[in-house]
Formats: sequence, structure tokens, C-alpha cells
Amino acid sequence: MPHHSSQQPQEAPASFSLPLPKSPVPIKATPISAAFPTPQHEDESSDQDYKPFCRQKKPTLPKRAKRPQQAEKSNDANIKRRSIRRSLDNEFNLCSSSSDNPKESVEGILMMFDSLRRRVLQLDEKEDASRRADLKAGTLMMQNNLRINNHKMIGHVPGVEVGDIFFFRIEMCIIGLHAPAMGGIDYISSKNKDETLAVCIISSGGYENDDDDTDILVYTGQGGNSRHKEKHDQKLERGNLALMNSKIKKNQIRVVRSAQDPFCNSGKIYIYDGLYRIEDTWTDTAKNGFNVFKYKLRRDPGQPDGISLWKMTEKWKANPATREKAILLDLSSKVEHLPVCLVNDVDDEKGPSHFNYVAGVKYLRPLRKTKPLQCCKCPSVCLPGDPNCSCAQQNGGDLPYSATGLLAKHTPMVYECSSNCQCSHNCRNRITQKGY
Repeated sequence: MPHHSSQQPQEAPASFSLPLPKSPVPIKATPISAAFPTPQHEDESSDQDYKPFCRQKKPTLPKRAKRPQQAEKSNDANIKRRSIRRSLDNEFNLCSSSSDNPKESVEGILMMFDSLRRRVLQLDEKEDASRRADLKAGTLMMQNNLRINNHKMIGHVPGVEVGDIFFFRIEMCIIGLHAPAMGGIDYISSKNKDETLAVCIISSGGYENDDDDTDILVYTGQGGNSRHKEKHDQKLERGNLALMNSKIKKNQIRVVRSAQDPFCNSGKIYIYDGLYRIEDTWTDTAKNGFNVFKYKLRRDPGQPDGISLWKMTEKWKANPATREKAILLDLSSKVEHLPVCLVNDVDDEKGPSHFNYVAGVKYLRPLRKTKPLQCCKCPSVCLPGDPNCSCAQQNGGDLPYSATGLLAKHTPMVYECSSNCQCSHNCRNRITQKGY
């Protein structure tokens, strides 16, 4: 999913058109039980392009009689979709976010999204599907109005704190932090162009100012650099116009900074960096020779740390010795794959003098087995969708972990492969046996 600010944003839907400044509490989330209605004509598992903000549906063409082979494939697809729907219905009986606490409401919605995403990933992997699970989960939630803070507002969004981290752009959509799923500029539209104001921007990380000065952001406008259209000068319209008006009005703008995902070289994470105001604007010549708009934003003082704290942690990871109050750089003495840094910023105690670091689980008394466990006979590693894997059957037919080692769904018990299983130590179903 592109994240650059030069892209054209999608026009905000009607439900987002009315500003609601300084809303005290977010709109409560719809219960999860309402997320998956059962009309036969809907296809929640469709692999079409992700379009959560489409206003109108295209007129449907008259249906043609299906050939026997086509009808058979269609029936198989419908059975598969109903199977996925039933699986989601059964697995996600999560509590609705009915709290009057905005933070709890936001956390509830994000937890719901993460649970849906992990479960969809598990189901797609089993069926050898390749579409991104975050887009499927986001589409399900947006289609069923499982979101909060639906109306655009200037200033902080209730329940979202400076420094909050997001792993997918759609997360910011469903909590009302940044409405466009693709565009970098979120703004409040108005029939009077002078009243169109920017409310949030996402910085792709390619800003010109010194990285150490995290209170200043130089942001490039959108448009003029489309891959599929002829390049041209940026125009003072839509998001660019909104930013120009915000410079005149001096209204606060939420800023989300992106950084490289530490666990994925090609991925990004998004950090809410707080409120900024536009200090200056000008036009500049881009590398392609066309004119672009530049906006200089300054962070409002007195806010908690956002991107600055993230940059600090990156320095600590690169060199733990630079961290203040660090007592031991590796508490495990290289027993773990990653160093365990011991920090004490509470008092002057220097840490334990004598101790034995234990990397595994020590049972003080043997566990009583109610019945003998089955051991898998997988030749190398356990694979998703393998009906012959007894360990997968112990977990309800699915491997409990994703390919990256994340627990796919909430479950009271997880059955991992044991030392008697024939699969190797590299099997994904041995997460707790591989150390920190």
C-alpha cells in the first residue's frame, strides 16, 4: 500500500463530512455480533481491490445462465465463503467496546481488528490465499461500521495518545485518526473553499529537516507525480488547498510520522506525533522538474514524546551502552538470541549480585497427563492445512501460530509439538521452545 504524500487522496464520504471539533468521547463501537450478517448476496471474503469508502455501487448487469462447470466452481466458492464466515462467527465473540472511556474504546476496536486480521491470515494460509489479511479485516470492519470517531475533528482524537504506534494504515481509519486509506492529507471539506482545513497528515519519512530536530517537519504537497498519469505541477486544490488554508487559520494539525518496521525491511510503522501548526509555505522544484508545494510545520510545545522517543530507542538498540541507567547490557549472558538489557531508573540499586539465568520453563512438579498426547509425523515442519498433522488437529485443525510466530487467535490452550514429534526444531509450532 503506497504511503507517499504525493498521492491523490480519496474523497471523504458523506459520513465524514460534518466536523465535530473537540469531541469529548468517541462514538461507541458496534457490537461484534453485528459484524457478520448473513445476506446471501454479500461476499465479505472477496479478493477485489480494497475500497472501504466507496459511496455508490455500480449498476449490476443482467445475470446470465451459468454453464455447469462455472456453476460448480461458483458453488465451491460459496461453500468456502460460508465456511470462512462461520469460522469468523465462531471465533470472534469479542466484547464490544461499550466503555465510556475513550482510550478503552480505541483499544477495543484495535484489538478487534488485530484478532480479525490474525484469524483471516490463518484461514487464508490454510486455503493458500495470498491477499493481505489487514485489508480483508479492515474491509469487514468498515463495511459493518465497526469504527469510532466517525466525524472529522480538529485537534486530538479521543482515545488516541501521542506516541501511539500503528502497524497498518487501516487502523488509523477505523479509530478516526486519519480517514483516507491511501492519501497522506486528511481534511474537512467545505463548499466555501476558504473553509477547507487540514486535520491530519501522514509523513512518509522523506522530510528535509535534520532528523535530530523532531519538532520541525517539512512536508511536500500531493499530486503531480502519479505513476499512471502524465507528471505536472502540483495544483492548489484538495489537500494542498486545505494545508494552505490551515496556514492562514493557524489551526492544529495532527501529524503521523512513519518509520521502518524493525521486523520487516519493506514495511512501515506509524507513530502519532501530536499536534503541529503550519509556519511557512512555498513552492519548490522537484527532481522531475515540476513545481511542488512545501509546508513547514512546527510541533506545539508541552506534548509528550512521539517520534523523538522512537528515534531514541533506535539508538539504544544500536548501542545499549548509550542508554542511561543501564546496569547490565545482557542479563542472559548470551544465552538468549537477543540481549536482555537491565535498566534501573527508579533508584541506585545495581541489580542482582548472584543469580542463575534460566532460558526454559522449569516445572517444580511433574504435570499430570489426563490422556496420552498424539505426536505428529510431519517429515520436516508442520504445514497449514495438513489433515495428517495430529498437532494441528489437537489445536482444532489449524496451526496456532502464524508464519511470523504470532498467536493467530485467542484460545485457552495451545498444543505445541513435543520432543517425540518427528518435525524439526524449526517447526513454527515450537515457539515457546526457541527462547527469547
